[in-house]
Amino acid sequence: MTASTRRVQTASVARILGWALALIGVISMGLSAALELSHSTPRDMSVLELIASTAAVLIGAVLGVRILQRYRRHGLGWLLVLMSLVGGLLTLAEVYAFDAFVIHRGPTWGATAADVFAQPSWVVAYAALSLVALLFPSGRIPGPGWRPLAWACALLFPAAIVLITVQPGPQDEPFAALPNPGGIAWVGTGAGQTLTGLTMVLSLACMAGCVASLFVRFVAADTVERQQIKALLYSAALTPVAFIACLATGSDGLASIVLPLALALVPLAVGLAVLRYRLYDVDRLINRTVLYVVLTALLALAYVGISVAVQLVAPSPLATAIATALVVLAFRPLRDVAQTQIDRRFARSSARARVLLRAFTDDLRHGRRSPVELEEVLGAAFDDPHLSLRFWLESPGWYVDGNGVPALEGDGWVPLGAAAQIRSTTAAGAGLLFDTVVRESALVLEVSRLNAEVRAQMALVADAQVRIATAGFEERRRVERDLHDGAQQRLLSLGLQLRRLQRSLPAQAKVLEPALDAAVEEIGRTIADLRRLAGGVAPASLANGLGSALAELAAGLPVPCHVDLPSTRLPERVEAAAYFVACEAVANAVKHAEASRIELRAVVVDDALHLVVTDDGQGGARAAGSGLSGLADRVRAHGGTFALDSPVGRGTTLEAVIPCGS
Repeated sequence: MTASTRRVQTASVARILGWALALIGVISMGLSAALELSHSTPRDMSVLELIASTAAVLIGAVLGVRILQRYRRHGLGWLLVLMSLVGGLLTLAEVYAFDAFVIHRGPTWGATAADVFAQPSWVVAYAALSLVALLFPSGRIPGPGWRPLAWACALLFPAAIVLITVQPGPQDEPFAALPNPGGIAWVGTGAGQTLTGLTMVLSLACMAGCVASLFVRFVAADTVERQQIKALLYSAALTPVAFIACLATGSDGLASIVLPLALALVPLAVGLAVLRYRLYDVDRLINRTVLYVVLTALLALAYVGISVAVQLVAPSPLATAIATALVVLAFRPLRDVAQTQIDRRFARSSARARVLLRAFTDDLRHGRRSPVELEEVLGAAFDDPHLSLRFWLESPGWYVDGNGVPALEGDGWVPLGAAAQIRSTTAAGAGLLFDTVVRESALVLEVSRLNAEVRAQMALVADAQVRIATAGFEERRRVERDLHDGAQQRLLSLGLQLRRLQRSLPAQAKVLEPALDAAVEEIGRTIADLRRLAGGVAPASLANGLGSALAELAAGLPVPCHVDLPSTRLPERVEAAAYFVACEAVANAVKHAEASRIELRAVVVDDALHLVVTDDGQGGARAAGSGLSGLADRVRAHGGTFALDSPVGRGTTLEAVIPCGS
């Protein structure tokens, strides 16, 4: 038999045994319910109390088995199953003893044994809860240093149970007449009572040590383990709160229902925490519980104070109505104030996130910050500098970041609002901090999404403009080739033929030379017209690069021109656009600005060509209504920017930035 087969068989046996023990506990509770409901004179345990106790046993059994199914050696899984088993058997023993002795009026051996068995039930309950605290949440003790406490619990808890069971004295009502067949007379003596008391004191010390181990574990725990411990502490804290509430009301019936339900929350919290089901909801539960307890106390005090004040100042039967109205009006502002103060003390991360997002919302409203900065603000709120934010856009049908650029795909994205997602190592999907961020960022998320959508649409338009400009450039190149290889070549050939014909004319036909010269000149003008029709097509010198073409342009100018040009090749559309910008700028400087010096610089920075043309002319140039407006449109069609600075009498500086990317 292989090791893997043995592990599978062991896991199967563990699951079967866990289910068997859990079913015994549940069946015991079912039998207890059947006996209780058959009584014509019900005992102190009401039907509702029985239902609450059954719920506690059932919850412990189901969650214990579920833990064992996932972690077959988890100590808390076995502990929950055993707690359900013992709880069901103790309840059955108590109900059976009552049925046999009180209902049927007979001190039978079975009734006596059942009553004796049920006597130490309270010790069993507290011992089980203490062991839960010691083993939670890993199913093991916190460390080797806690082994003496574990051994003490293993010795003292059973000893306390045995000493309570063998007490020789009379039983509690209504079983005072029943003898204890297992009672030991020595236990009832002074020495026995001293031993019992000492054992109980030491057991209480062990219980306190188990609770202390939970707090020690909390201090050294990571984020997930802290959330698990918070869940257990929250459920455990409800038990004394429920007990105090029952004492305040003085209702035994309420106590018999509320206390079992409160105790049922402990196995529920243990099971859900170990299984890590919605761990971060506990922060919200704690926060809301503290908030509404404080709010209820403040509103009650306000109601009483207002009622008394109204009666003292102006006695009126409307005092109650006035107090009620004022309390209702004060509820929302008082709730906001209480929430802020509670968050500052008990949920500092949520309070910090609220301050950050409200400040960003205010800055965004007044134009001091950009919607693109929301990702940075969310990263600060979640204390994650690597947080990523993306928005879903219906029109393109994909996710984009705050700049409108398509966002990366992958796992780990968490919904933040209706159309936004974040990916972060610290953001929890259902925690109090996450809820605060969702609530406070609703407006800025929508603004940022709209901003991202506008940027994405602008990028699509820019891409379309680039494609159109590229297609136009390619078309012009085709026209240029067609003109060069077709019509121009035929016209040049015709001109050459006329010249050859002119040189071969006889002397008596020299009178035709003026006509032939005129025909050749007309052919030249036609060729020039064809070239002008292909205007916008890059010159042949661009075949050697932009630097060569602009150097050739500068060499043919009537004024000095200093050039600083790149030697690397750029995309054809970029070189053509830059060439025509330079040609128009230089022509304006020579013809209109009366410049005596021109400077032409081009450099590639961040995958974009920066072209700057400067002259010392008279300035005053305007882009609107001139050839420069066409240049601006040409540059923007390529996704670039165009800037003109031409103060009167101080020369002109023209700058064009043309992206080199596709």
